[in-house]
Amino acid sequence: IPCIHLKDYSYGRKMAVVGEGNINFAAVAAACEDAGAEYLLVEQDNCNGEDPFACLRRSYQNLRAYGFR
Repeated sequence: IPCIHLKDYSYGRKMAVVGEGNINFAAVAAACEDAGAEYLLVEQDNCNGEDPFACLRRSYQNLRAYGFR
């Protein structure tokens, strides 16, 4: 699977920065690697009043911490 679409949620189905919500991204990272993913597409519909680019930057940093490059 070349492209994986990612979202994360906190309690109450509130959108969260990828890696900062309730989704088990350690397991997601392993599944993406097993599937041969080349691209991860981050979507955060609602930034809850935060700067969208700051949220995207944190999502990127969190994914790098899980080993994505």
